[in-house]
Amino acid sequence: MNWNCRKLIASAALAVSLMATPSVFAESQPATPKVFVWIEIEAAPERIDETREMFHTTIKTYPKPGMLSAVVFEDTQRPGVFHSMQEWEDEAAFQEHMSEADGQEGGLEHATRTLKGPPKLSILKQLD
Repeated sequence: MNWNCRKLIASAALAVSLMATPSVFAESQPATPKVFVWIEIEAAPERIDETREMFHTTIKTYPKPGMLSAVVFEDTQRPGVFHSMQEWEDEAAFQEHMSEADGQEGGLEHATRTLKGPPKLSILKQLD
């Protein structure tokens, strides 16, 4: 495994652990089916600045029902590559958000117009 891949995995693990730190009341609370969504996008070379602004603004400024938290990253080793780690109440909330986003004017096609290719997405559940 190359060094960049190890750094990316370590960054993802740190983001998940920071977002998933249990509360002091965790034992008294019922378990929730929350999920984490890891998104990676790569901007078209001539649209890096536009993509950075759009990705950050879209994720951090618009309320999304069911989203508990979100962190946005810029890859220091690969110019134009951005990541987001999102925490959702459950997978259904994330899927509903994606359906609604696709149904809005312009939809996902509009949101991905500055990208080199389709976003990479992983839906993760925390191991207990």
